[in-house]
Amino acid sequence: MSRNDLILLIAETIGVIAVVMLLGLSPRVRAKREVKFIYPRREGLFALAGFAVILALAVIYYAKLSHTGLQDDLILAGLSALPFVAFLLVRRQPMRSAGWGRANLSLGLQFGLVLAILALFIYNRIGTILGGLSGAQIGSLLYWLAICLLEESIFRGYMQPRLSAWLGGLPGWILCAAMFAVWRLPLWLSAGGTFVSVLPNLGLALIQGLVLGYIQRKSGSVLAPALYRAVSTWASLLG
Repeated sequence: MSRNDLILLIAETIGVIAVVMLLGLSPRVRAKREVKFIYPRREGLFALAGFAVILALAVIYYAKLSHTGLQDDLILAGLSALPFVAFLLVRRQPMRSAGWGRANLSLGLQFGLVLAILALFIYNRIGTILGGLSGAQIGSLLYWLAICLLEESIFRGYMQPRLSAWLGGLPGWILCAAMFAVWRLPLWLSAGGTFVSVLPNLGLALIQGLVLGYIQRKSGSVLAPALYRAVSTWASLLG
């Protein structure tokens, strides 16, 4: 990562935290619906079991690939979502227990759009969008939206609320962010990196996970971190 990229990342992180704090002052945010679990320990153990499954899946998946792209990431995200969908169906739990509650959906959309626009300004992509996007650029954005909706539903939708209910808000938030970072390890290692060489990536992913978790905690919806992350990642990579 270049010095300029690091400066942009720091500016984006500070900006996102500041905006979320300001949005959090709204009475609507204070009145958002919180997910409650009758047996939090059991829910936390299901989250850990699901993570073990998708981590093993990621190790196997990336070990089989000679290279990776957005299509590969989308396939893995879809496969990784399946165990958690199965948990919800078999245990007859509603979608709101995975961050998709109707009561918080409009709030999540508001958070997500505001943060997405912030990311576009930071990466100076407003002019690019107004000037017209190519088919490839639009396709890339759609891929990122699909990937992030799936991955955020897993980590910030299913895992974080359950880990927080079991271990406490702060420990659950931090543990979920750490699990999100560890889940990326097979991808980085498959590209030829060593554990030591990917430590900076691990640290950045941990910070990203904490920021995304903070957005979810404030908005009460998985839509907010998913929209923000998709647009931010797309904007940072847009040629």
